[in-house]
Amino acid sequence: EGEAMSWDAVKAKLGEIIENEDKGVPLSDDEIVLKLKDQGIELARRTVAKYRKIAGIPPARRRRVC
Repeated sequence: EGEAMSWDAVKAKLGEIIENEDKGVPLSDDEIVLKLKDQGIELARRTVAKYRKIAGIPPARRRRVC
């Protein structure tokens, strides 16, 4: 509670969430925020978008696999 997490820890959680998402219906940044919150990490949507971009992870519409 109130702990600061390193970028590496957040990046690992972000990658884990995206790795385990349904590739047919990928998670939006808002949905990723909720998943991170469930794991005790509170970030704003735009922060998730920034971290996703830094990590080289495309947005949901570009991660979709038909």
